[in-house]
Amino acid sequence: MLEEHTKSQANPHWKDRIRAAIYEHKDQYINKWHIHHAENGGGQMLICVGGRGYYQEWDKAPVEMTPGTVINIPANIKHWHGAAPDSWFSHLALEIPAENGKTEWCEPVSDEAYGKLQ
Repeated sequence: MLEEHTKSQANPHWKDRIRAAIYEHKDQYINKWHIHHAENGGGQMLICVGGRGYYQEWDKAPVEMTPGTVINIPANIKHWHGAAPDSWFSHLALEIPAENGKTEWCEPVSDEAYGKLQ
């Protein structure tokens, strides 16, 4: 899995506002399992704007993302997202304001699990 992507971010210094970033992933780029922790509020919204990718919550089936797909991720949910094995992937990530919010990066998605994606 490639570990290359580009990121364009609106003002990252806003504390109490939704933060937005556009990520463009090369073929086979995915991020690690991660959790957006929050005591109140928080979470993330993903909007696919190009290519094809996947989103998956821990212990759930992967969800294919194509242009227009919107995924709402509540706070404290372990998940990953990234490009399909045969496609680049571009998405808008909206970070919802959170009380005591932080992101915890966990283990990589296994090559075996990623290899099963179509």
